Amino acid sequence: MIGYKGFRKKFVLLILVAFVLNFLSLPFSPKVAFAAAVSWDGGAGNLLWESATNWSNDAVPTTSDDVTIDNAAVTLSSGQTANFSTLTVGSGTNVTSLTLTGNIGTGGSITIANAGTLTQKNVVQQTITNTLTINSGGTFNHFANDASQAYEVDFAAAN
Repeated sequence: MIGYKGFRKKFVLLILVAFVLNFLSLPFSPKVAFAAAVSWDGGAGNLLWESATNWSNDAVPTTSDDVTIDNAAVTLSSGQTANFSTLTVGSGTNVTSLTLTGNIGTGGSITIANAGTLTQKNVVQQTITNTLTINSGGTFNHFANDASQAYEVDFAAAN
């Protein structure tokens, strides 16, 4: 039978071992990414999606970012990829456009607000994992891919 002192020593040792094991496991713990609100500020002055300093956080948006473009005519260049959790083109009052010459890599939802325009000029299907919403006054344009797909809208949304 363990006396009070023996029990107390073993209990303190057990707590200490648990603390050390927990501390050692921190570098291997999964990191949780939270969506960040990222907005267009045009800091690079070139109207290109892929220029990091055009964004409020001075980094090109990632798959975990909630992206808003307002009051600008932005282009995703050919060979470039746009990633986002959500994308809003326009605020509903300022004329705003996004032209996709490059492709969507990972995209969640897209909302085209009043006075916002999304133009698809690329030649492959663009896929998002959630919804495509075009509000009243918003515009979705598509240019011809080639002779066999003349002016076909080539977008897929999960919902």
